[in-house]
Amino acid sequence: MKYLFFEPTLLTSVGGVQICVWNLALELHRSGQEVYVVTGQGELPCPYPEISAQIQAFPFTDRKHFSRTLGRRLPRIREGMSLISSAWGFLKEHAPSSALVLFKPHDITGFGFRLKEFNKVCLHSGGTDFVPMDRFFAKKYVGNISAVSHFNAWQIRSRFKRPVHVVYNGVPEYFTGTPFQPDLRQSWRKKMGCDAETRVFGYVGRMVGWKGLDVFLKAMSIARPGELQAREELWLIGDGPQLSGWLELARQLGISERVKHHPFVPHDSLPGLWDAIDIGVFPSSGDEAFGITIAEAMSRGKAVIASYVGGIPEVVGNENRCGWLCGNSDSEAFASAIIAAREADIQTMGINARQRIATHFQWSALAEQFRLFLG
Repeated sequence: MKYLFFEPTLLTSVGGVQICVWNLALELHRSGQEVYVVTGQGELPCPYPEISAQIQAFPFTDRKHFSRTLGRRLPRIREGMSLISSAWGFLKEHAPSSALVLFKPHDITGFGFRLKEFNKVCLHSGGTDFVPMDRFFAKKYVGNISAVSHFNAWQIRSRFKRPVHVVYNGVPEYFTGTPFQPDLRQSWRKKMGCDAETRVFGYVGRMVGWKGLDVFLKAMSIARPGELQAREELWLIGDGPQLSGWLELARQLGISERVKHHPFVPHDSLPGLWDAIDIGVFPSSGDEAFGITIAEAMSRGKAVIASYVGGIPEVVGNENRCGWLCGNSDSEAFASAIIAAREADIQTMGINARQRIATHFQWSALAEQFRLFLG
């Protein structure tokens, strides 16, 4: 089977979808499969030189250049269509003998009737970017549908009225294969103006409202450490439109001296950063399909405090062995988790977390599941 992975933003963005595409492509290539990754031209490098020859980059028009007058999803369709038009010669040449793998429902509509050219079409979903006509074209041309969690499978099944197979996301090998780095822990703490005794809560990701950091900031203001307890800080790592609002909220709550920000960090540098953090925090208020940044934190031996929403419980587990799951948007519940963490053995919880990721979320095994599902 020849695989054609289609995702426009691999060289312009870093997120869960991009990590999924890169790692599935890498592991399929390593297993001897013929795979090509079709994407838009951009400045970001391929994270795995081993598959650089499989990358086919074509000119395209980024969604930000299209008007959002008719909503946020129409620009995504047009973005995909611009890449399809540019790459169509390559796609059509390989179509008769290939399985086309799409990662967003809106690209089903973008391809439209062109889907009939391909030997097989698969949607491997990590979200709910549903758009008009996606059900029509999916029913007509999409043979296999998979999702990154059972929660996401329920969402996709509700939309397309079809069986949906689950193939989880995983954690890149440079997270799981790199040992704990004490020198980087010390270096990061020095950079952030933090001593060795301070307990650091960390959030790494986009600074957008539905990530729920306002909930955790309020929890920190409720669960202030006592005089005999270690100092506690929250590190916000990344960029986005909500950052200034969260920093202002921290000021209003009187905890701004305990909240520190660092801009975007390259993804391959995150293992060392996580080694400097004690507990990962993920208070999302939206329906996370999986929560790949949570899995990354756990893979570095970190207990986590996260929302009980979407696919997050499937990553963290419900047994309280790897961390705490809290009610969505419930600051009191997150405050209780902060207090509980002061007395808990977070080192043992971190060991449990790392073992959970090693057992269930390794890309090599997940890619084999994906290959067998496609047939």
